[in-house]
Amino acid sequence: MGIFISFPLWTQDRLFPLLPVFKFLNLPSFIGNYLIYVLLGVLTSLLFFPKKITVSLALLLLLALGLEDQMRWQPWVYIYLLFFLGFIFRIPPSNRLFYFRLLLISIYFWSGIHKINSNFVDHIFIPMARDVFMLHLPKYRIIGYGVSLLEISIGIGLAFKLTQRYAFFALCALHMIILSWVSPWGKTLIR
Repeated sequence: MGIFISFPLWTQDRLFPLLPVFKFLNLPSFIGNYLIYVLLGVLTSLLFFPKKITVSLALLLLLALGLEDQMRWQPWVYIYLLFFLGFIFRIPPSNRLFYFRLLLISIYFWSGIHKINSNFVDHIFIPMARDVFMLHLPKYRIIGYGVSLLEISIGIGLAFKLTQRYAFFALCALHMIILSWVSPWGKTLIR
């Protein structure tokens, strides 16, 4: 889904230039465009043939396309890559589940840590509160820092059996707020 939403980023026929990690990775456009269609086919085949080789091929293609253009390293891309790794190695299902939990805990914990700064509060949180909830909060910047602490708490809450259910509900509420912000019904900064 992420590739479809950001499809122009994955093709070479675009207005902004490619930024390859290494100069020699500046492939002709027909090869780069071919790779994206092969990746889409491999990802689709994962729905019907969830085999280790198919996951490995998807991982390899994602990595190759990421090395071809640094702009493609969106957060969801490296999160997909990390989750794909859990299917490549032959590990027991309980260990795989632990790995996936550890990924989610780390993602939410780091996301909260990353938001403890004035740029998030002033340029993301306050405009979101104004545009979605019609709240004027410049005097209440502390609430923006509270959002960061909430996300850290969600990450920590997911780590413990006793608090997982509460963390899950907080996580759902947080994502519903984010979806309301970026939805067609909410005003967004993206427009």
